[in-house]
Amino acid sequence: MAENSFPHQTFDDLLAANSEYQKTFKYSELTGSAARGLAIVTCMDSRINPLSVVGMKSGDAKILRNAGARVTEDVLRTLVLATYLLNVNRILVMPHTDCRMAQGEEAAIHKLIGTALAGLGSSIGIAQDGFRSFAAVIMGLIGVVLISTHLQGRFAVAMSGISGAGNTLLSKVSIDGLSGQFLIGILLGLVWTPCVGPTLGAAITLASQGKDLEKIVFVMLVFGLGAGLPLALLGVLSRNALMKAKGKLGHAGKFGKQFLGGFLILISGLVLSGLDKPVEAFLLKHSPAWLTDVTTMF
Repeated sequence: MAENSFPHQTFDDLLAANSEYQKTFKYSELTGSAARGLAIVTCMDSRINPLSVVGMKSGDAKILRNAGARVTEDVLRTLVLATYLLNVNRILVMPHTDCRMAQGEEAAIHKLIGTALAGLGSSIGIAQDGFRSFAAVIMGLIGVVLISTHLQGRFAVAMSGISGAGNTLLSKVSIDGLSGQFLIGILLGLVWTPCVGPTLGAAITLASQGKDLEKIVFVMLVFGLGAGLPLALLGVLSRNALMKAKGKLGHAGKFGKQFLGGFLILISGLVLSGLDKPVEAFLLKHSPAWLTDVTTMF
C-alpha cells in the first residue's frame, strides 16, 4: 500500500499507542508454541480475556476467536495444525454470558447478517430502501402481467421474435441418429439456460470450493427430478390421455398464473407499505422449529 494512501487520521490513536507499546515490549523471547499445551476457542467479544480467566499469561496458550466461540471447519483445521505444530495437547471451548450470538435463533441471525450486508451496500452508494422499492415494483408488475390475459398476450407478441427464431433453428435440425438428438439437447439447453443457469452456477461454485457437497447433490437431485418428471410423463402418457386432460391442465395453468400473480402483488404491496417486516417477524415467531430449520438450511 502506498504511504499516501493509508488513512493515518483514522488510526492515529492506534499508531500512537503502538509506538508506546514497542517501548515496553517484553515478549520477544517467547516462541510460537503453546508453553502449557492449551488452545482456547472463545468469542471475539473484547470483554473476554481468556488467559486471565484460566490464570495464564502470554505464550502459555493459543487463542482462536470468532463470533459466538463456534467450532467451525476453519477452527477445526487450525486446531489440527496447532496440535501437530504448536505443542497443543488440550483444547478448551470458552463461550460466555450475554453473547449476542446466543440471543437469537439461527433464522434471526441470518436476518441480522442480511441487514448488515444491506448496510454495506448503502455505504457504497446502494440505498437499501431504494433497492427494496425497485424490486417490489418489478415484482408487482410481473404479478399484474400474470393476472391480466390481455397483458400476457402483449408480452407473448413482444417475445414472438425470439421464439420464432428458436423454432426456425429447430426446424433446420435433423433429429435422426445420435448426433441429431445431441444437437436437440444443446438447443434445449440454450433455451433453458435462463431457468437452470442460476441453479447450476450456484451448485458449480459451491462444488468448486469443496463445501456442502451433500447439500449440492440433494439440490441437484431435486432439480433433476423436477425438470425430468414432466418430460417423462409426457413421454409415457398417450396422446388420447393428453387430449382428455388438456382442458383441465389449461384451467389449472390459468388459475395457477392468477394465483401467483395475486401473491406477487400482495408481497409487492407489503414491501412498498413497509408491512412486510411486521408480518415476517410474526411468522418467524409463530412458525414451528422444523419449518425454520428447512427455510434457513441453504
